[in-house]
Amino acid sequence: MKCFDNVSNLEELNMPNLEQMEGLCFSYCDKLETINLPSLVVMKDNCFIRVPSLKKLCLPNLMKIGHECFSETASLEVLSLPKLTYFSLWNFAFGENLKRINVPNMMVIPDQFQKLKKLEVLRISEMAQLYSFDAEEFLKKNADKIIFVKSNNSGENTD
Repeated sequence: MKCFDNVSNLEELNMPNLEQMEGLCFSYCDKLETINLPSLVVMKDNCFIRVPSLKKLCLPNLMKIGHECFSETASLEVLSLPKLTYFSLWNFAFGENLKRINVPNMMVIPDQFQKLKKLEVLRISEMAQLYSFDAEEFLKKNADKIIFVKSNNSGENTD
């Protein structure tokens, strides 16, 4: 289902009651900057792929995310997914501009985090494990930027 796929003039998305999103809904929306989906719990594959203008993403109730949902979102700087426990390796591929990441219930730190050159703060579960890349190097390089928090799935302390 391609709801608003390739809609070039869409700048803001406000759907406060939407709980589940099918794949490819808002992909290739070049001007989309703001997303408000406070009730969203499930997002299927490729929902916001290639949305280059998106700067901040806060989805307080998202618990399940499909593959490549935010791939190629080059402008994305702030990411807050307080209830999410896992996302696939390619969800934020090419999002090198991410500065602030709040994923306090994330149990796995994916490989792509090592490519974040502008990282300022990473809030992640104290139980999180690094996926496969050199964990020691990543932790040493970013020790002053990582805040380990107790996982509770409450969504508290979000950016």
